[in-house]
Amino acid sequence: MLPFARKEELRVVAEEIGEPATVEMKVAELREIILGSKAYKNDPESVNNFLSSIVEARKRKEEQSDNLEFEKIKLEKAKLEAQLELERISLEKAKIESVRMDPDASSASGNGNSFNCVENYIHSVRTLTLPIPKRAEGWNLFFASLERAFNTKNVPDEFKGEILLNLMGEKATNVLIYIKEGDVKDYKKVKDTVLREFEPTPLACLQNFQKAKRLQNETHVQFASRLATGWEQYCTLRDVKDLETLKELIVSDKLYQSLDQETSTHVNLKQERGWFRPLMLGKECDLFFTSKNRSFSEVHSDSQKYSSNEHKSREETRQYIPPHSRRDGPKFKSKDKETKKLDCYICGENHMARNCNKKYAKPDTKRKEAVVAKINSDFLKPDVNIHPLTRVTVSVGGKELDCILDSGTQVFVINSALLNNSESFDYGKIMLTSAFGENVVARLIKSTITLPNKTSLNHPLECIIAVTDKLNVDALIPLSLYESLCSLNKEKVMHLVADKSECLDNRSHEETNENDSALSETMNDSDDSNFYSDATKLKQEQKECLSLETVRDQLTQSKGNFILIEGLIYHKDKILGEPVAQLVLPRSRVENVSSRMNLFLEVIWG
Repeated sequence: MLPFARKEELRVVAEEIGEPATVEMKVAELREIILGSKAYKNDPESVNNFLSSIVEARKRKEEQSDNLEFEKIKLEKAKLEAQLELERISLEKAKIESVRMDPDASSASGNGNSFNCVENYIHSVRTLTLPIPKRAEGWNLFFASLERAFNTKNVPDEFKGEILLNLMGEKATNVLIYIKEGDVKDYKKVKDTVLREFEPTPLACLQNFQKAKRLQNETHVQFASRLATGWEQYCTLRDVKDLETLKELIVSDKLYQSLDQETSTHVNLKQERGWFRPLMLGKECDLFFTSKNRSFSEVHSDSQKYSSNEHKSREETRQYIPPHSRRDGPKFKSKDKETKKLDCYICGENHMARNCNKKYAKPDTKRKEAVVAKINSDFLKPDVNIHPLTRVTVSVGGKELDCILDSGTQVFVINSALLNNSESFDYGKIMLTSAFGENVVARLIKSTITLPNKTSLNHPLECIIAVTDKLNVDALIPLSLYESLCSLNKEKVMHLVADKSECLDNRSHEETNENDSALSETMNDSDDSNFYSDATKLKQEQKECLSLETVRDQLTQSKGNFILIEGLIYHKDKILGEPVAQLVLPRSRVENVSSRMNLFLEVIWG
């Protein structure tokens, strides 16, 4: 099968031999259908000949269309040239006729009216000049034809710069930026500016000269003229005027071509728009090698960047050698170019992978010849001691959280989904770093935490808490913080028990004291009720008191800075810039507290 056959041609062959073929099929599928058909197996030569005839017919059509297109271009070019010649002749006739009819007007225009004179020069020069080049190497031919037209028409020097800018059209806008107002009439300055803006660099001119090839339908004389013009342009850019300078330029170019990319870049920066003589270029390269601590044994080549010696041993190059090539020892590449063998990485045969028939085949992972071994052994079981997590319960804002006690945590971390924003004070942000290097930005709040104990009023502990939504558990509490909370509540309970025993002793003394009868009645009322039942009674009073109905509504709506801690309603406020939590008392409790305070003040101050 022809490797350069197209999809439509393969589909025609498949339909001709009676095989089903659709437009959606790919080239590889069509090849497989044709190769697997009975007609190809019985007579492959006839199928190949039929395909070859189709391909040859297609190529003949393409060549004919290309020739027709080229002939059309030639005809259009000939028409344009004839039209330009007719316009030039008509302009010359009109000029001669105007001079013959009115010689005085022509002399006046030559003396004073310069505008019409410039317009006439522009029209006459445009017909004799090549169009504005689209490629950078065409500017030399353009200026050669332009200056030839100037000499033919005897254009004054003061009009040459203006005519050049007019011929350039839109490209003149890039040049006018660098030209002063007084230099527009100076043709040499305008030409230098145009060449500096659009002309290729000397290195590009040299590369174009070296890579130049004869174009289609171009005679050898035309090709030789184009080469001579390109070389003359390169010599002009390099300012070569004698034979000795030309010799040095050729040697410098050869030395420059032997340099590696890094050294050639350094040389380009040093020489800028000029060029180094051979000795100067050699000194610059030696200084660059010395500054970079590079060895002079390194030789640059096109196929290999550096090669210190022609032959290197396997120990010196440290090159990996496949096992099937190690038996014969290290082999060195011969100077003659060897044909590279193509090995398909899919099937291993001598063809490219894109032409492989097994390219779209599914890999067979369940081969019967594959050896599978399953090993069970007690010695392979990992001996890892996994310690269970320690979980504690801590109440934050009246909500009990299942916290993991972590000794490596430096701050109390809570999942943001379990915390109400209205029950805490914002305290800033913090960057949390895990043990695996992951960074998480968390919000800091200042709140109170307590131990969960429904039978008593625990002493709350104020701390700073980090809130994040990246936590997969309820909370992480540091070991030191939990121990501080436990010790604080333990001291509080001991202090309350001591206060209670002291109150009982005072009651026995106050019963015998007639002067302090009012104070003893208040102490008896408070001591008759159990300390642990007072919290439950206060919770019930907060729920049933009519005076706190508005407070309860605001608490359910998360308004008014009311929070719930241990079932009791508190009000968040700030005193002297510090956040505090004030216990909300019913109306009866407020009156009782005020009466006790008045009685206490009477006893103290009489």
